[in-house]
Amino acid sequence: LVMLKDKDFYNALEAFGLASKDMGYRALSYLKIAQIYIEKEDYDKALVFAGKSIKFNADSESANHVLVIAHRLKGNTKTALKMCDDLISRNPLNHKARFEKVFCLGNLSEVSNISNVVKNEFASETWLEIAITYYKLERNDEAMVLLQNAPGSVINDLWLAELNLKKGDLDKAAVMLQKVISDTALLTFPHRAETYEVLKKFAQENNSWKLNYYMALVLWSKNQKAEARRLF
Repeated sequence: LVMLKDKDFYNALEAFGLASKDMGYRALSYLKIAQIYIEKEDYDKALVFAGKSIKFNADSESANHVLVIAHRLKGNTKTALKMCDDLISRNPLNHKARFEKVFCLGNLSEVSNISNVVKNEFASETWLEIAITYYKLERNDEAMVLLQNAPGSVINDLWLAELNLKKGDLDKAAVMLQKVISDTALLTFPHRAETYEVLKKFAQENNSWKLNYYMALVLWSKNQKAEARRLF
């Protein structure tokens, strides 16, 4: 996992290949290999290893999601759409499949309509979780579309700043970061390790107390109380 974080794909592939020899880790290892190949834009191999992962864990939402993405990016639109329909029929709360169906059809204006289906108490967190899934696969355009249509939140705005920064739009990134700093911190409780890394990046260039405060909240949620106390 450290190798994945460092984008050391060669050694990561070797490590997951070895891990796949253990039946207990096989499905997850194949999934990680498939995700790497999505990042590397080798969609043929992504299809192979996502399929292998599903063979050992047919109900894996993550492996099925990667398989759909690979089919879509390969241009196998009909196959991807059929998979989306099957996944949604099996689990109407499979929102990843709903988003992929919209991406397959190419009608991005329909993304906002998914808010009529995502009805849980923390809907913005659901959208963010799926957006980060795309971000970790280097599918930043899809992540951007999701967050631009997601229910508003301070942390979603933070991620829009990060996505615009990666896109090279420094002005929009600066606008979104200023919005994060200006908005109230009331009822904002970041907890994801990925969010911590984004906060840490922006905190190096901005001395706003809020960025340190949000980083402290993430550390606190991970029971790293001493480190959190230094930031509060």
